[in-house]
Amino acid sequence: MGRRIRRMLSALILVPALALGVSANALTLPNPQQLQSLLGTTPQTVRVIEPRLSTAGSEVIRSYSGWPATQVLDELLGSSWRTAGVDVEFRALDGYVARIPSERFQMHQAHITFTHVGHSEFTVDNLQQNEKKVPLGPYYVVWENIGQPELIAEGGAYWPYQVQQIQVSQARKDAMLPPGLAPDLAPLAAHSLLA
Repeated sequence: MGRRIRRMLSALILVPALALGVSANALTLPNPQQLQSLLGTTPQTVRVIEPRLSTAGSEVIRSYSGWPATQVLDELLGSSWRTAGVDVEFRALDGYVARIPSERFQMHQAHITFTHVGHSEFTVDNLQQNEKKVPLGPYYVVWENIGQPELIAEGGAYWPYQVQQIQVSQARKDAMLPPGLAPDLAPLAAHSLLA
């Protein structure tokens, strides 16, 4: 009887988690106070051109508070996220998953932020989607794009918001392999597909 109840309780916990897009392998980010304690550093202010508010010829600069993404990823994921060819997955509250190549974090400066400096609300108007006061928290990934035209041109493509979980993923690489491929042939197939 006890075993049956435990299985039912597990199912009751798992079903809502799956419905919310929570991954069993993903790490839930601690709140900002806990993260500050883990990192042993105070948050930094980063100024960026906010892609969701900017239009051609009219750049809106905002200041956010958070930590360098590499510092957060090193602390929470260890060095596994730095492996070539993997992605860092950012899972949002609504289940949306953004996959960002690990190499990008080593080429450009990103920050994992939790507040809009000097404002009580951590929101943004998303002009491209005609949405007002979109909540950005618990965390928002931003890129130091001032003076970086190639990053500005990308818009908000690599700026996930409402981030609650992170994990290292090979989903992008695995998606390119034919189903049922023998594991020992996968590196050869991946090389030929990526070449």
